[in-house]
Amino acid sequence: MGQGRGRRGERARSCVHAVGVTPPSVFPLLSCPAGAGTPATTSSSATATAVGCLVDGYFPGEVSVTWAGGSGAGTHRDFPAALRRSGRYSMGTRFSPAGAQGGALRCNVRHPASGFSGGADIPVSRHRPHRPPTVSLFHACDLTSVQLLCLVTGFAPAPVTAQWLVDDAPLSPAPGAEAVEPEAGGRTFRTASRLNVTLDDWRQKTYACRVTHPASGSTQQVAGHKCLSSPPNADDINVFILPPAPSDLYVSQSPKLRCVATSLPSDEGLVVSWNRKQGGSLRPDLLQLHPQLNGTFTATSDVPIGTRDWESGETFTCTVHHGDLPSPISRSISLKAGKRLAPSVYLMPPPSEELSGSRAAVSLTCLVRGFYPEDISVEWQKNQETLAAGGYDTTQAMKEKTGDASYFLYSRLVVEREEWNRGTTYVCMVVHEGLPMKFIQRSVNKNPGKK
Repeated sequence: MGQGRGRRGERARSCVHAVGVTPPSVFPLLSCPAGAGTPATTSSSATATAVGCLVDGYFPGEVSVTWAGGSGAGTHRDFPAALRRSGRYSMGTRFSPAGAQGGALRCNVRHPASGFSGGADIPVSRHRPHRPPTVSLFHACDLTSVQLLCLVTGFAPAPVTAQWLVDDAPLSPAPGAEAVEPEAGGRTFRTASRLNVTLDDWRQKTYACRVTHPASGSTQQVAGHKCLSSPPNADDINVFILPPAPSDLYVSQSPKLRCVATSLPSDEGLVVSWNRKQGGSLRPDLLQLHPQLNGTFTATSDVPIGTRDWESGETFTCTVHHGDLPSPISRSISLKAGKRLAPSVYLMPPPSEELSGSRAAVSLTCLVRGFYPEDISVEWQKNQETLAAGGYDTTQAMKEKTGDASYFLYSRLVVEREEWNRGTTYVCMVVHEGLPMKFIQRSVNKNPGKK
C-alpha cells in the first residue's frame, strides 16, 4: 500500500513543470452583499463587507501579505498556498473590516525571491440595515378649519406611503404627499402629507395618519387631538417629574431627573428651580422651552443626580414660577419604598410564519414580565454594539392580571432577513432595580445549519 501511494505521488509530480523564479499576479476579490444591485440603505450601525486578494502564478512559494487603509481594524486570514500544475503557486487572503469603513482597502504583497512588491486596491462596500420612520402628527386650528400635518422622518430606504384615515376608514379622495427628500447628511429621508378639514368634522370624527415603510416592515398610526375651545390660561398648567431611567442609574451611572411643565400660556416670568431635602447644591441643565401648535409652551428641566443619593431615598423637588400663576407649583420625587420584583425575560426568534414569508425583514420579540416597580429600561444590541433607541419599539409597562401588582411589556426589533440568516447575534438587555446585578441579558441567533 505504501509503495502504491509513492508511485501515485511520483506520477503527480511528473505533471508539474519545472519553472524559474516568477513574480505573482494580484487580483482583488470582493464578496457580494445581500441585495447587491439595489440602492444602499443607511444606518449608524452599518457594517463593511469582507474583501480578499488572489495571489497567483508565483515561484518559489513564499509570499507575505499585509493590509492597509480604512480604520485598520479587522480580521486578517491567509489561506494555504496551493501548487498548480504549471509548477507555480497560488494563495488567497481575506480581510474582514470591523464596523463601517469607507474608501478603499489595499492588500500589499511581497515576494522576496523575485523582488516583487505590489498589491491591489479594493473599494469597501457598506451594507446598512433599514431604518423605520418616526411619525408625528401636528395640527393648527382657526375659527372654521383645522390644518393637519403628518411628518415622516428618519427612514431609509426612501419608499414609504402615508395614508389618512377618518374613523379608521381610508379617506377618499386621498390627498397627495410631498416628495421624499434626503435629510441632512443624506443618510435618511423625510416626507410629509397635509390635510385640511372643517372644525365641525374635527370635533365629530377621528383623524389619523398611517405610515407604511415596506423595507423595515414598519406600520405606524398616529391619531390627532381636539383643538382647544378657548385660549390657554394658567389654570391649565401641569407640572410633573420623571424618575431617572434604570439604564442611566445602573449602566451609564449618569442619572437625571426631568421636570416638565405643560400648557404654559407664555414664557414670561418662567423660572424652574431644584432643591433636595438633605441640602446640597444641584446643577440643572439649560432650561428647554418648546412652543406647541395649540399656542402653549412646554418647559423641560433636567438635573443630574447621584445613583447613591437616589438609592438612599433622598427627596428632590422641582418648583415652577410663572407670571400667570398666583403661586409657584412644586412637585417632589424620591425612590419608591416597598417590594421589588425582578423581571423574567424571554427573547423569541422570528416566528416560523414570518420566516416562511418573502419580506426582507423579520422581527425579534423580547417579553419582560413580573417586575415591580414599573420603572425599567430595555435596550437591544447587535454583535455587542448597542442599537439606537429609534431602531426598535417598546410598549409602556402594563399591569399583569395575576393579582400581584407586577408589570409586563414587549419590545420588538426588526432585523434584516439576510442578517438573521447569517447568524448575527442579537441581545435584549433589561435594566431593573429588582435584579441582583441590576441588569440581565438574553441573546438569540439562528442555529447553524437551520433553514
